[in-house]
Amino acid sequence: MGHEAPEVAVRQATAAEVLPFVLLAGGGASRAVCERIAKAGVSFLISEGGAPTFGIVFEPIGDELLISAAGGSSRHFDLTRAGFALAAVQGQGFTAIRFETVRRGLTRRAERLGYKVIGRAERAHGSVYIMRKEIQ
Repeated sequence: MGHEAPEVAVRQATAAEVLPFVLLAGGGASRAVCERIAKAGVSFLISEGGAPTFGIVFEPIGDELLISAAGGSSRHFDLTRAGFALAAVQGQGFTAIRFETVRRGLTRRAERLGYKVIGRAERAHGSVYIMRKEIQ
């Protein structure tokens, strides 16, 4: 008998619920900064078997949707792909989706999904890639 993957659910979340995932993704940012990020946007949790495993925060900035923070882990499915799929749904009505990352591997995965590196920037936690995807 094989192991079945747990049931997966997505729901909107409060800033307090998503904060642990923002802290995880924060790259050394202070708790106060992470709290501001969690409160500034619209947050979602992905849960597996009833337990939250991934949190993501979206913030509208003009006509773009910013992925302000995303973090979590799963042994059962690809949270990066799930996060980008959720961003595509939330990005409807915007001209583009944008995010920043220090992770070069994430930039390569995002490029395969239509995102482009539009620049680099220095942040408190190091140099980041700025990624953007135009929405048709």
